[in-house]
Amino acid sequence: MVDRLCGCRRRATASVFGLLVLTAASAAAQGVNAMIEGVVRDPKGAGVAGAVVTFRSIGDDGTRSYQVKTEKDGRFTLIGVYPTVYRISASLSGANLASLPATMRLAPGQMSKIALNLNNRAAVERRAGSADAPGASGADPATRAAPDATSNEAARVEEGLRAKFSTLFDQGVEAAKAGEQDAAIARFTAALAISPSCAACYKNIGYAYAQTRRWPAAEEAYRKAIEFSPIPDPDALNGLAAAYTAQKKYVEAAEASAKAAEAAGGGDADALYVQAVNLFNANRGSEAKAPLQAAIKINPAHADAHYMLGLVLVGEGDTTGARDALGRYVQLAPGGKDAPTAKALLETLK
Repeated sequence: MVDRLCGCRRRATASVFGLLVLTAASAAAQGVNAMIEGVVRDPKGAGVAGAVVTFRSIGDDGTRSYQVKTEKDGRFTLIGVYPTVYRISASLSGANLASLPATMRLAPGQMSKIALNLNNRAAVERRAGSADAPGASGADPATRAAPDATSNEAARVEEGLRAKFSTLFDQGVEAAKAGEQDAAIARFTAALAISPSCAACYKNIGYAYAQTRRWPAAEEAYRKAIEFSPIPDPDALNGLAAAYTAQKKYVEAAEASAKAAEAAGGGDADALYVQAVNLFNANRGSEAKAPLQAAIKINPAHADAHYMLGLVLVGEGDTTGARDALGRYVQLAPGGKDAPTAKALLETLK
C-alpha cells in the first residue's frame, strides 16, 4: 500500500511514504531556492510527530515566515525557501514543549540540516529571554535588503515549482496505489527534475521497482533515498534489505536490516525479524538468535519469529528450545505457510 504520509510494510517487502520536499533544479530557481531537512526530538531523544516547526526571517528582512509539521518519526522538510537568515523553533501543542530558537542562514540551492530538541516550554522561554527581545538579530548586513521586484519574481517562481512538484508527487502516489508502477516511476522521476534530493521520491521509486521485481533498480533507488534522508530511515533501509535479499546478496541484506532495526530504535518486532532472516540467509544463524528473541519479547504473538527461532535452535542442537519455539508457531499460525514444515520438524524432535 502506498500512503502519502507513511506506508510501513516492513517484513521482506519494500516500504514507502511521501514527504513533500522541493529543491531547486531549474536554472531559474537555483539562484533563489533554499531547502532544509531536520528532526524534532523529545526530552528523551525520540522523534516527535506533529510538532510545528516555525521559520521566521530576522533582521531588516523580517517579513518571511514558514511552518511545517513533523512526520511520525519527527522528521520534516521545507523547500522553496527564500535564502536568508532564519530563527527556527519547534513546539508541540498540548504537551507544553518547545525548543530553544536556532539561528541559521539558508543558502540558495543548498540543503541545510538541523536537529531541534524539545523541553519544558517555561524553561525554554526563560533561557531564550533576550534572544527573542525586540531588535535582536543574528543577520549580517548582506541579509538586510528589503524584498524588491526580483525577490517577488523569485517567490512566484518558487510557488510555481511547489505546485508542479506537488501535482507530480500526488499523481505518483495515486498511480502506485492503482498498481500502475511504471506511471508512478515516471511521475516521481519528473518530480526529481524539480527536487533532485527528494528522499521520498527515491523511496517511492524503489517501492515501484520492487513491486515489479526489478531489483537492481530498486536497490539503486533505495540507496538514493537513504543518501538524501536527513536521519536514518528504517523503511528505506528495510526496502534496500529486501532488494538485496531478492538478489541473494545476503550479507549486504543483513547489514541493511541491522541498520533498519537500529534506526527503528530497537523496539520494532518486524524490523528485528527481518534482521534475523537476513542474518540466517547469510549463514550467520547464531547471530540471528538475539534479534529473534528481542522480537518475541516485544511481540510474543509474532509467529514468524517463533518459527525462525525454532530453525536457529535446531541448528544449534537445542532440541528442547526448538520444540518450544516451533510448537508456539503452530499454536499461533496453525494454517501458516510454514506450518507443515514446523509440524514435520516437531515429529523428528520428539
